[in-house]
Amino acid sequence: MDIASSGWWNGNVVIWHYVKDLKQATEWYSEILGIRPVDQIDVACFFQINENTKLALSNRYRANEDNELPVSAVLDLQCNDIFSAHQLLKSKGVDVEELTNPLHTYHEFYFKDIDQNFIKEHGFVQNKEVTEPPFIK
Repeated sequence: MDIASSGWWNGNVVIWHYVKDLKQATEWYSEILGIRPVDQIDVACFFQINENTKLALSNRYRANEDNELPVSAVLDLQCNDIFSAHQLLKSKGVDVEELTNPLHTYHEFYFKDIDQNFIKEHGFVQNKEVTEPPFIK
């Protein structure tokens, strides 16, 4: 199966930029760049760049405050079926980390490109009774 035609990726992209002080960085981006936050959770503030792209400022890396913050942005692809995306990439031999559920309905995993750069994949599982990923044929 071709990933582009599989339907797992919905076209929404989040660029994560890691900052030490979330409140101060949010104010700076708002005042200096003139963009206003559209959403905020305890570890991230989101700015709408265009219809399909958001900038996320975050003071935590991989949902763990003990992790060292990266010095560059992280490409984050949002998908409609996080379990299928995870299985599909694994079946193609991609270096895929375990799927995690750090917050409510939010699930994520990281995988590496050919240069060993991490790419984040995330999705929202609305059915909280789902505990096992669906089987991929």
